[in-house]
Amino acid sequence: MWVHRVCPSWCGSTRRSQFGPVIDGEILPDSPFRALAASAGRGVEPLIGHNRDEYRYVVYEYGGPDTVTAEQAETALTSLPPIPAGVQAYRAAHPRAGHTELYESVCSDFVYRMPTLHIAQAHAAGGGTAYLYEFCFDASPIGAAHTTEIPLVFGTLGSPLGTALYGSAPAAEAVSDEMSTACRSFAARGDPGWPAYDPGEQLTRVFDVESRVMRYPEQASQQIWAGYPFDPFGLQPH
Repeated sequence: MWVHRVCPSWCGSTRRSQFGPVIDGEILPDSPFRALAASAGRGVEPLIGHNRDEYRYVVYEYGGPDTVTAEQAETALTSLPPIPAGVQAYRAAHPRAGHTELYESVCSDFVYRMPTLHIAQAHAAGGGTAYLYEFCFDASPIGAAHTTEIPLVFGTLGSPLGTALYGSAPAAEAVSDEMSTACRSFAARGDPGWPAYDPGEQLTRVFDVESRVMRYPEQASQQIWAGYPFDPFGLQPH
């Protein structure tokens, strides 16, 4: 029997497949967020993070910013946030943003950023240790979008992808050194070089021209999505 996740009415707001892991009660017995909060992964210390402009990659993949209409942005802002005043909340958080930027922001939160934050929160709630980061270095033609950190993490700025994204960007080598050093240190010693995520301080490593450790940067989005469980979609047999 084949199963797929039933796409809710808001799936049309995002431009990605809604297929994903299936909770079958055996191999995957529960939502990852609930399982982590119940200490299922307490003995594992993850390094987890997201890029600031995650969904911009998808926007460019589907034709670029000019393909996003005001109507699509309004649909996303109305249907995705888990609070009644989601439209107003996003516009208040990003008062200078146009409809494309608002569309990118709410879709980034729904698909990438807030699930990442919620995993760190759930893991900490279950007594585990996690290290959180946000990638904000926006020297590529599409900013700090999904996957743009890869040449920096692996030190492959001279590769075709690295050259296309960063060319001779002056800070790229330094950011690459920071990210690759952090990953190697975490792999070898379990310490990326900044404090573990704590629900109170929320210390997060921000990789940028001037990297720093600070309170999780996306505070407005965090407040909007605070009560959302990120439960799986329903299943439909085939």
